[in-house]
Amino acid sequence: MMPPEENQDSTPSQPSRSMVDQRYFAEHSLTDGAAMRNGVMMDWQGWQPQQPEILTNPLDPLWLLHSFRRRWILATGLGLLVATAVAALAYWLTPATHTALAIFEVKSKKPNVVFDVEQGEAIGNYELYQGTQVNLVESQFVLTAALRDGDIVDLPAIRTESNKVAWLQDRLNVAFLKDSELMQVSMTGDEPGSELIRYVQAVVDAYQGEVLGNDRKDRQILLDSLKRVEARVRTKLEDLKNEYIKQARALKSEGAEGIDVDRSQVFSKLDALNDRLYETQDKMANEDLNYRQMKRMITDPAYISRTDQERMAGDVYLQSLYDQISAYQVDLARQRLNGTKRKSPAIKRLEKKIEDASALAQQRRSQLQQQYNLQHNTSSNDMLRMVRQEYEEKRKHLAAQEEKINKDIADQMEEAKKLGTQNARVEMLLAEIEKTREVQGDMATRIDQWEIEEDAHAPKRINLVQNPVTIANLESNTRYIIVALAWLFGFALTGVGIAYIEFQARRLNGPKQLDEGLGIRVVGSLPSLAFRDEDDTDPLLAVLMESIDNVRTALMHDSTAKERRIIMITSATGHEGRTTVASQLAASLARAGRRTLLVDGDLRHPSLHSLFDVPLEDGLSEVLRAEADVDDVVRPTHAEGLWLLTAGFCDVGAIQAMAKDQLQPIFDKLRNQFDFIIIDAAPALNLSDALVMGQYVDGAIVSVLRDVSKVPQVHQVNELLRSLGISVFGAVVNGVRSRVDVRTHRLHLPAPDQVADSAATEVSTEA
Repeated sequence: MMPPEENQDSTPSQPSRSMVDQRYFAEHSLTDGAAMRNGVMMDWQGWQPQQPEILTNPLDPLWLLHSFRRRWILATGLGLLVATAVAALAYWLTPATHTALAIFEVKSKKPNVVFDVEQGEAIGNYELYQGTQVNLVESQFVLTAALRDGDIVDLPAIRTESNKVAWLQDRLNVAFLKDSELMQVSMTGDEPGSELIRYVQAVVDAYQGEVLGNDRKDRQILLDSLKRVEARVRTKLEDLKNEYIKQARALKSEGAEGIDVDRSQVFSKLDALNDRLYETQDKMANEDLNYRQMKRMITDPAYISRTDQERMAGDVYLQSLYDQISAYQVDLARQRLNGTKRKSPAIKRLEKKIEDASALAQQRRSQLQQQYNLQHNTSSNDMLRMVRQEYEEKRKHLAAQEEKINKDIADQMEEAKKLGTQNARVEMLLAEIEKTREVQGDMATRIDQWEIEEDAHAPKRINLVQNPVTIANLESNTRYIIVALAWLFGFALTGVGIAYIEFQARRLNGPKQLDEGLGIRVVGSLPSLAFRDEDDTDPLLAVLMESIDNVRTALMHDSTAKERRIIMITSATGHEGRTTVASQLAASLARAGRRTLLVDGDLRHPSLHSLFDVPLEDGLSEVLRAEADVDDVVRPTHAEGLWLLTAGFCDVGAIQAMAKDQLQPIFDKLRNQFDFIIIDAAPALNLSDALVMGQYVDGAIVSVLRDVSKVPQVHQVNELLRSLGISVFGAVVNGVRSRVDVRTHRLHLPAPDQVADSAATEVSTEA
């Protein structure tokens, strides 16, 4: 039973530079002596010869192009798939998005028409004011108000969202343009532009109604309070005027004259008491206003929402969940950019982590909101109770002061009556009327000014300067250009990648790489006849015969000079055209009139018996085992002058006999009988058979196959043969593209008379 075909990737060892015993060398299969390291011969001391540049060149553009030629079908097919995937990814990553935006002008200071300074509002840091407005736009109560519109809730993008406020808050972008007073409210997405405009418009309307509208309501409340105080002062002024008229008439009717000296003291006290009375009443009005403002602020949804957002921002667990979501999203984007499929396990794991973390974050927000709502219900009531209690205490204290002052005024009036000074009362009323008139006039002026400031046409601090409009972030044409470039990039990258991977094998591109690159003499180039019909008139068959005849001529010339009669045809690995070169060269020598013996030296994997259609047995293996004589196993062939020695049935005994110098007498005998002996040997890098047989030949020819043989292995086998003292005659390159010479083709065509004779023979045969 023949052993299985040898492993073509195995790398043999090499004997030391001083030749060791051949038997030892063969039996140990080159395990002793110098070793092969990375395809380079190393001796006992580790000396490493310098490799040719062709083996160390990191990248050769022309070689890379040949590598692509060898794999162009794979590169094209896979390139189309990869390019389509990259283009689809680019199409998915660059959607035709739109941005809807509205712009507010937020002035650094409230514009005033009449007031020199702003009334009723403390101006703080402008940046703080900007941040407050941004938080108000993004606040929950504004977004909740925006979602009260049923048409907005029914839009496709938000319809299926469980937490619509959170969805809108995540999509909305509110920011001030750099170094300006312009606040931009925008939303970006792949939804239609009209849909994005409706979202932004709803938020803008809610902000104007819930925030800006409430500010105007607060200022209107203050104005109404001021009007009520002014009305009370005006009523008091009318009462004083009526009393003055009444006293003046009474005084005129009685004819009282002069004023007592002590009355001046009474009038002074009355003036002081009136001043205190007006001051106390002003304090009471201010307390009323402050109480209303505090009550509104405590129950204001905007204030509550800002407080909740600030407290949530300080929650460590919630922020850690948001950090995890951000990290997962970055990993997901990186995976998609690296070309990972959307349904791959890595993508699914990241999406599941994002979904779980988002659910935990939403659950945490809901828990915190419930906790805050419960606290608000308790704390708001407590705060309102405290504010009301403080207000009632101050109001009670001021009311007591007002009552005491009125009592003191009444006492002074009674004192004036006791002094019998009716005219003093008249003068006092007159003075009080003047003072009250001044207060009422000042308050009326302030009311008029405030009404002018609050007029609908008066300039406001926050104004909508641009209604929501859409901007196309990525136009369709630009998107298609990006997709096309991504497709070309994916196709080119795949082609170059496959070519580079093929380049790593460094397969032979042509004879020039052997001759100039490795310094191996190329004695012939044979065309490829694979997958062609057996036709004697095939032009390439004529080229093959001419090419092998050139090899024969060079061999015969070299044999005359150096006695090269036994030639071994070997290769680095299998399937590199050894049998073709050996059989064609032997046939060419026979055509040249030389007695030629063709020996099948590949004992483990013979093929010549099939080529010549003769039995395998009774060949070289039987001669090695001394089961037959060499003269009895040499067979003539149909070609004149060509004989064949098959491999015979190979076993361990034949291999061991070859290692025991059994080949020497065989070749000595055959040398005397034939002019040339051509040996179709085994691959030199797989087994030691060819190296052992090479000790008895006059030279070796290395057969290589274009696009199959690897240049490093060809260099390796050449160095291996030379190191063993085997003379390398040169190399024959198979599978080379050749142009058919008309003269060569015509020379091998049958003559006309031969064609006529052949036709006549066929006719007679048919008859």
